[in-house]
Amino acid sequence: MLRLVAVCTLLTLVLSKAVEDVDSFAQGAGYEECEEWTDCSNQVDGDDLDSYQAEQYRFDHGQAEQSGPGCPKPKPLKEICAKYECPPIEKVDVSGCGFEARKVLSANWTVTSLDITSDMRTGRKDAFWRLFKYISGANDQGAKIAMTVPVITKWYMDDDYEVVGAEMAFYIPSAFQANPPAPTDDQVRVESWDDAITYDRAYGGNSKNPEIYKKEFKKLYKALTNENITPYTKMSLTAGYTRPGWGRQRREMMLVDAGSIQSIPAVMLRLLAVCTLLTVALSKAVDSDFDWQNILKEQGFSEEDIEGFAQNEREAKVKLEQEEAEDEDDITWDEAKGYDECEEFMWWKKAGKEDWADKKKEWAANNEMEDEEDKDDEYEVDQYKFGGNKKKGKSCPKPKSLAEVCEDNECPPFEEVAVSGCGFEARKILAANWTVTKLDVSDMKKGDQSAFWRLFKYISGANDQGAKIAMTVPVITKWYMDEEYELVGAEMAFYIPSAFQANPPAPSDPLVRVERWDDAITYDRAFGGNREDEEFYVKQFKMLYKALAKEDITPYSQMSITAGFTRPGWGRQRKEVMLVDAGSM
Repeated sequence: MLRLVAVCTLLTLVLSKAVEDVDSFAQGAGYEECEEWTDCSNQVDGDDLDSYQAEQYRFDHGQAEQSGPGCPKPKPLKEICAKYECPPIEKVDVSGCGFEARKVLSANWTVTSLDITSDMRTGRKDAFWRLFKYISGANDQGAKIAMTVPVITKWYMDDDYEVVGAEMAFYIPSAFQANPPAPTDDQVRVESWDDAITYDRAYGGNSKNPEIYKKEFKKLYKALTNENITPYTKMSLTAGYTRPGWGRQRREMMLVDAGSIQSIPAVMLRLLAVCTLLTVALSKAVDSDFDWQNILKEQGFSEEDIEGFAQNEREAKVKLEQEEAEDEDDITWDEAKGYDECEEFMWWKKAGKEDWADKKKEWAANNEMEDEEDKDDEYEVDQYKFGGNKKKGKSCPKPKSLAEVCEDNECPPFEEVAVSGCGFEARKILAANWTVTKLDVSDMKKGDQSAFWRLFKYISGANDQGAKIAMTVPVITKWYMDEEYELVGAEMAFYIPSAFQANPPAPSDPLVRVERWDDAITYDRAFGGNREDEEFYVKQFKMLYKALAKEDITPYSQMSITAGFTRPGWGRQRKEVMLVDAGSM
């Protein structure tokens, strides 16, 4: 039903068209244009002129062949507001040319943040669909709210006029102003905006070239300066009144009068820029190479601000490690792993306790391990070193138990499978929906990061429901081999949590898809610490194959799986290597 309502509203927008022409540019724009800007040759510099004019005229209903210097006339505001409800305004009389002044009266708006840390186009699209879902019924009243215009985007700047945050907003129509429905999406909110004087400059056509926007804002600033009018300089607005590509267009650049707005507190600017970034940076599965401190610096944050964020990170990490170190003493190795270890894989029995104690002392003295005779022992020393747990009597770090992990984050539904043997655990992973994307194996590190962020954006709202989906664990990577066991492809996947299993949102990104995975028997081997090197994973897979062979279990040989259950570098870790039973494929 929600989809039907959304589609009907969308089609109403799609099928709308302008049929009436206007007599002059002034009637379309709502103000007299300054003489210096009446020729399109002033719009774009140099060789870009012809392409700009062609792009503008191409969509202007049969005027593509029109000659002459005039730019496409914007659709008049009165025509637009006769068809769609607009915010209540009063015209303000001012002298000058090149802009219109309005008093936008106080009203309620629905607002959402716009992600400026990634692809701007995707950020705008995601923000729009969150708001559109709200008016389509995603609110506490289940109300179907009519589309209004314009779609407003507020851009917040720092002292160097660099964009540090953005928000998108829809005006809530008069029928709901007295009692606006509360959004069900926690990324959407209702705000009451006070009266404000705005200065607006309109243009027609369909150009989305950022340079055009910049030039229009420059003209607006210049026109206001000519009249000694001072706008607020830390925020600019863009407004879209019409559907791009359909009939005559109206877009506006807007600045707010300095007297109509109080300075935005510095903390607000920091939050606008950092909220999305830190949500991503602090997520469970973030790669340790994600350099969010430099990204914050690029966004204009001071060294003091960045150090404050970093200090909070350090304190949270220390607290977590202290709590988990205490918990680790209460759990046995077999409980941590989920199975009994094979004696042949117990390095301390192979090396001897006295020998291991000497090696620990040697590592502590030299901060490295050099043992060319026994590489397996070297792996265990590296495990100890990476584990960060140097308490007396500790060896390599225990993995965090699956029970603990699944208390903190939702895990896929599974059943334990009773099998004999040691060195692995058998599970039946129950049928469920997963979101999946391909991983580029030509550049493994870059491919892994790109795949993760595509999936993370999907759960952050880049889907047809605009839904914010909780992070689940593990992050699964499937590795596909040919008959000669050479890697030929890979995919990464997130389990879709139970709240969305019945109706999983469709991804907005064509590189992301939702797949239904059938029941499957898997064989799993866990380890702790922060090892990421390929050789160690190969070693763990060899142990898993060896343990299965002892029990005459045949796994599917052309796919292996790695699974990360915990955030690298934060507290106790759990990583697994997995093989699927041949009968499940």
